[in-house]
Formats: sequence, structure tokens, C-alpha cells
Amino acid sequence: MALALGLALERLFPLRPVREPNLPRRITVNAGVAGSSYWISKWSAAAPLIALSFWASENQFGLIPRLTMLLRLDSEGPTILILTLLLLDWSLYAWHRLNHTLPLLWRFHRVHHADPDMDSTTAIRFHFGEFFFSNLYRAAQITLIGVPPEVLGLFELIVTFAAIFHHSNFRLPARLDRFLSAFIATPRIHSVHHSVLESETRSNYGSLLLFWDKLHGSLNTKRLNSVGEIEIGDIPWSEPRFRGLAATLLLPFKRTSSWKT
Repeated sequence: MALALGLALERLFPLRPVREPNLPRRITVNAGVAGSSYWISKWSAAAPLIALSFWASENQFGLIPRLTMLLRLDSEGPTILILTLLLLDWSLYAWHRLNHTLPLLWRFHRVHHADPDMDSTTAIRFHFGEFFFSNLYRAAQITLIGVPPEVLGLFELIVTFAAIFHHSNFRLPARLDRFLSAFIATPRIHSVHHSVLESETRSNYGSLLLFWDKLHGSLNTKRLNSVGEIEIGDIPWSEPRFRGLAATLLLPFKRTSSWKT
């Protein structure tokens, strides 16, 4: 539903010119990448991750239960809920940044950036290899933080909607855009992150709150007024010869895996 709404809005109010002439093929490839990831990794890992969340909650394991006892807070109160969501969002920021830093992780995350254009469907274009490593990280994230199942579900829902929103090619009204981009990742902010330029790609990592980018010095707002001129994608992985579904899924296993080679 959110994906369909995003696709409709960005057709009516585009932020950047659509540069990929074969849009149906692009959407089909993105759906194929997403499908392989969800069936191979996402759904197979959902039950263990939820089980870990229940285990951490029942055994009072992790940072949040410790803080709850230390500060004598209500475990079901708003303070603990907000703190848990903040820790989840910060650790997601850290994971995203690791995907751009460690060569092995970048091999797989680069498939997401190889999309020759960016719209709502880019939000689901993640290689199954990335999901494999991501699920290992999320298992540690859930356990060490001590995330209750209901908070985990809420966070997943928020992040899913946020990802579709900030990957969309949707032009917000100017005043609303300026207001929102002071706090959260917007399509304009995230466009910079999907630039072909390494200096821009290694910025604006936030999936939800931009506070983490500000805190860690990775916020880049220099191109916000000229996002229509930003070239989206990755060189050479965005070239036509790599745009088919099979070719896209095989990209991480090719030798052209270093930065912008």
C-alpha cells in the first residue's frame, strides 16, 4: 500500500527528472531483487529474530532492562519506549555506515546503490547477501539492546514506511521539506546519499532521524537545492550491461567490487 502510494505521488510530483527510459524493466528488476531477498533471507530469519526478542524480554537481558532497573523506570512507560527506539535507530545508522566502510559488506550493499535511478522501489532493492549479514547484526542488536517484541514490531513498521518515503522521487512542498529535513531523512536529503560521487554517497546515512548524521559529522546538505542535477547510481554497476535481474544478483560476486572502480 505504502509502495503504491509512493509510486503514485512521485509520478505526480517528481523531485528529480526520471533518467531511466525503461521504467517497467527497472521496477521488475527491483521487485526481483527484493523477492529473492525476502524469500531466501528475510522470512527465514523472522522467526529466530522474534524468538530472540521474546527471550531477551523474558530474561531481562540487554541494556534496556538494565537501565529500567537502575533508573527505576516503568518498563512499559513512554521513556523506555522512546529510549529503545532511539537505540534501534542509532544502531541502524551504525550498520548502514558499516556497509559503506567494510569491503565485504559494501559488495552486497552496492547492489542497492547500483539502481540507475531512485524511486520508492529502490527501498526494497537489497541483495539477499546483504540480508544475511544484516540478520546477524540484527540478532546482536535485538539481544544487546533487549528489545521487546512489540517495540521491535513498531520500529520495523516505522522504518519500512520511512525507507519508502526517503527513497521516493517525491517533491514535498518547499516549507514542509525544509521543516522535515531538519529532523528526519527526506527524499531530498537521501538523494545526496545515492549520488555517483563517493564523497556524497558517504554521507546522510540516517534511515529515520538525521540527528545521528549531525552527531557523527556525516550530514551533507550542500546539494539540497540542486538535487535534480545529482546523477544517481554507481559506476560501473549502473551501466546497462548490469541492469538485468540475473546480472544484478551476480554483481557482488564479480571482481569490480572496490569503490567506484
